[in-house]
Amino acid sequence: MVYIFCWFTYSNKGADIYMDKIPTSQSLKKIFKEENKQLKFALFGGEDYELVFTVSEQKTELIKKLIPQVSYIGKINSSKEVRYFHNGKEQKIQRWGFKHF
Repeated sequence: MVYIFCWFTYSNKGADIYMDKIPTSQSLKKIFKEENKQLKFALFGGEDYELVFTVSEQKTELIKKLIPQVSYIGKINSSKEVRYFHNGKEQKIQRWGFKHF
């Protein structure tokens, strides 16, 4: 799952998330045939199976060599908000969170 942490608010940064770059499991694809439902659960479903981290642009080639299977899903920016894009078009999506017991 992909988590965008609230540190953006405190760091005066934002992010552009490229939804078509988010990896989804084969199990999720079997359960939900529609891509929008797969992405909704990948973004907000509550199961942790992916590690999210940031790296400077200068280090991306090094990371690709060290971890070839890494997925680049977005960029940090100075917009102070998280924006979602799918196939190059900005998407307005409704965020929903995981409710614990």
